[in-house]
Amino acid sequence: MLKNRTALIALTIPFAVVTAYAVAQVGYAGIVAYHLPSPAGWQVFFDLCVALMLVLSAMIADARRHGRTVWPYVVATLLLGSFGPLAYLLTGRHEQSAGPATETRAG
Repeated sequence: MLKNRTALIALTIPFAVVTAYAVAQVGYAGIVAYHLPSPAGWQVFFDLCVALMLVLSAMIADARRHGRTVWPYVVATLLLGSFGPLAYLLTGRHEQSAGPATETRAG
């Protein structure tokens, strides 16, 4: 997952602007309806659904590992697509990694 908060914000802002423009032009339902007339559109829509399900699986596992509440982000993902995972990443802990963990073995 992205750990660089600046990169994450730099990704989220233009995505939000493009999304707001699309919703203003065709509405929320219009974004989905755009994909319905064509088998190519169906493929893109289902590809997005598969990708978001994979992200949801990773997000839920990460939340369990870190003791975070994940359900608001799951609901946001189901209703708003990529905004759910983006919000999850933006609201997470942002510790600096000290580098790769070293493993010690008992001899």
